[in-house]
Amino acid sequence: MDSPNSAAESHEAFYRGRLASQHDANGDIAPPWTKYPDYERGTIGWRMGGGEDWLSYWDRFLADLDPAYDVRLAYLKRHPPAPVSWSDHVLRVLRPGDRDPDDADEDADAQLVAQRRGELFGLGLVASDTSYPIWLSQQEGVRWPWVFAETPQTAARYFTRDLWFWSRQVAARRAGVGGSGGADRMGAVRRAARDRHRASC
Repeated sequence: MDSPNSAAESHEAFYRGRLASQHDANGDIAPPWTKYPDYERGTIGWRMGGGEDWLSYWDRFLADLDPAYDVRLAYLKRHPPAPVSWSDHVLRVLRPGDRDPDDADEDADAQLVAQRRGELFGLGLVASDTSYPIWLSQQEGVRWPWVFAETPQTAARYFTRDLWFWSRQVAARRAGVGGSGGADRMGAVRRAARDRHRASC
């Protein structure tokens, strides 16, 4: 990703000027958990490099997106469900006018926060272990660790999630249960998340 090339070019102008080139086939900016499924929610990758740039594009896209619930729900449903760790962001996308769940009063708003997060599961907008199927759907075959790291130690230290996903992919292929990717897997992930939520209610 690019970054502003002079102090005079503001971040706002830089990202706004390039926003259209980042749109997908639906005219969306993909949510960050879809663009970088191998990034944990709290990784430094969101504060530098490609992750930081993507969040900047996404913020501007969301600022321009109609705040109507149905519009935002449709946007989120066009993309794979978010990992549970992204629930607060999904809530902000879906209900931009609501108070931040982190600002909730301990007793009075805790039930509302739990209800809203339950809603996200029920709608299939968040799910457990969704990053791996997203990552897998983006793979074309097996991406061997030595392609992105010189040694296994480097992969384990700096590319832990990539190494974990790769090992799951290889184990699944060895067991003959897939691991080859495909967007149709995301529909199964969304249905499984919805079914798990319904079973727990």
